[in-house]
Amino acid sequence: MKKLIILAGIFLLVGCAPVVEYVETPVYIEKIVEVVVEVEKIVEIEKIAEVPIELRDFESLEELREWVGEGRFFLFGDTDCDDYALYLQKKGMKDGYLINFEAILPDEYNGLFEKMEIDELHAINLVIIDNAVYYIEPQTREIVLRGYLD
Repeated sequence: MKKLIILAGIFLLVGCAPVVEYVETPVYIEKIVEVVVEVEKIVEIEKIAEVPIELRDFESLEELREWVGEGRFFLFGDTDCDDYALYLQKKGMKDGYLINFEAILPDEYNGLFEKMEIDELHAINLVIIDNAVYYIEPQTREIVLRGYLD
């Protein structure tokens, strides 16, 4: 009889078990909030600085000739004589040499230089070696002695 009561109790419990129903409720989004978070990040950067060098005159005509080299060099774009003279001056300064920019009249130029003839004011470079003054034609790299300081 005991077995029957236990079985009857189990059937009663099963019949009384609650029923679980799932209900879906709609979700409405009123607005989307975007949060921007700024983060500071420290990054090490290697910075290369050019150290200025002391400019010097050429020590000899041979050193000047070797530095200037042979032949022509070309600048691209809309260039004229002053662009070549300024380029050679900047190149010299970068290499540590004192090179001047000079404007020269056609008569003086044509009397000194042989590789090219001009008919208007022209830009060249000037260097001093010991007591001597030399002109450099930057377009042809021709070097001529202009005179002496003393």
